[in-house]
Amino acid sequence: MTRMSLQIARRGFFCLVLGLLALAVRAETVKGLYEANVPVASQDEQARAVAVDTGFRQVLVKVAGSAGVLDNPGVAAALPRANNYLLQFYFTQIDYPPRDSGPAREPGLHVVFPPRAVDDILRRAGEPILPPNRPATLLWLTLDDGAGPRLLSSAVDTTVADWLSFHAARRAMPLLFPQMDIEDSAALTPEQVAALDAEATRRASARYGAESVLVGRLVRASDGSWLGEWRYLGWQDGAHRAGSRR
Repeated sequence: MTRMSLQIARRGFFCLVLGLLALAVRAETVKGLYEANVPVASQDEQARAVAVDTGFRQVLVKVAGSAGVLDNPGVAAALPRANNYLLQFYFTQIDYPPRDSGPAREPGLHVVFPPRAVDDILRRAGEPILPPNRPATLLWLTLDDGAGPRLLSSAVDTTVADWLSFHAARRAMPLLFPQMDIEDSAALTPEQVAALDAEATRRASARYGAESVLVGRLVRASDGSWLGEWRYLGWQDGAHRAGSRR
């Protein structure tokens, strides 16, 4: 389960969501938009430069709300000059949620970039600058390891939920999990979520007042990998769908 949680969160999942953020009734104020903690191989100059570059990219994605911002020619032109924009840095330790194998913490570099400079880069490139007040994205997810789909419960599937929350926080995306109580169970079945049923999911989500909703399914393949499909539901903008292999 831990291996799966790492695979879920690191690739396309959050790129999809960040690119689709819209104002919502339920929102949270995100802190640290212009800073990041990134793994660093060592404390030498070359390793630090790599970490600064990675952190700069993360900050641009967090502020703009989309991984696609890095493909904008105006933004891409600024990427090689990441160190020129660096305001502050220090070496630290990155703590990860519990997992079955691998270190629970690793050396990292904390980097801070000036808000005005980052905003200017995005503004000149014609990219959006999202406010710190971000919508909480409600996540309905089924897991299927061969016994049929079951709904993710943050209280039961703590490892998966912790990793999802960890990576969501690194991308400045507040994440909201359903309570999975009697009302949720009566409103939405695992089969409906696995089918990415937009109407049923919208009805079940109404109680949370969340306009940013993501529904997904993860199915374990015979080779041990996980096949994931995600559908973002915008209450007014319709639905967006994407499939991917993890």
